[in-house]
Amino acid sequence: IAHAGYILVGLAAAHEVGSFAVSSVLYYIAAYTVSNVLAFGSLILMGSKGKEAVSYD
Repeated sequence: IAHAGYILVGLAAAHEVGSFAVSSVLYYIAAYTVSNVLAFGSLILMGSKGKEAVSYD
């Protein structure tokens, strides 16, 4: 929910700043997507090799 708020603030600023705000929102979305893919991809990779990222023992 917080990330949607950051995006909405950037879009609201587009009225005042113009295309700079839109490009900032697109950069934020791209960076957020890459970080999520890398984070969850590493967890999936570790899980497929038999190493558990979280242990409940």
